[in-house]
Amino acid sequence: MPDPPELRGHSSHQASAVRKALCLPLAGRLPPHDGAGELLQGLGELGLQTVIVSNTSFMDADAYPADFGALGWSEWVTGYVTSVEVGRHKPDPAIFLHALAVARCVADETVMIGNSESADIFGAKALGIRTVRVAIEEPVPDHSGADAVVSSLADALVAVEAWISGPPVP
Repeated sequence: MPDPPELRGHSSHQASAVRKALCLPLAGRLPPHDGAGELLQGLGELGLQTVIVSNTSFMDADAYPADFGALGWSEWVTGYVTSVEVGRHKPDPAIFLHALAVARCVADETVMIGNSESADIFGAKALGIRTVRVAIEEPVPDHSGADAVVSSLADALVAVEAWISGPPVP
């Protein structure tokens, strides 16, 4: 994301320092969604690469490892991609392409698990990425473009496990 006007002309180090000052550690401030750690652990135990992809205004990819480490989850995360580094927000293809590069995967070998139809599902599907819509902050939608719709992160893991163990889906 381009630096805001008040930071233009300053070094990227200064802009990074300002972003870091605006980010508070997650631990103890905002509880993670139920089942988030179990989902990450389960994906790791399946041998899958997991890249956290986030639309943010201030928090860059360097800030995420501390939060995930404090929660005991960092061993299951391959990398972090945010709109700060990419300069684009989901559903822009650039952020998903960056995540694919971090994971060293191609789209048809990838699953996007997300809660936003417009940002996560539409963006990933446009690139041929399989999708799981998790309705954890709202009711399960009547319609979705996702390949699977679930109401919990535990069910998202079940969907991924089924795809891995089952016959390929066209």
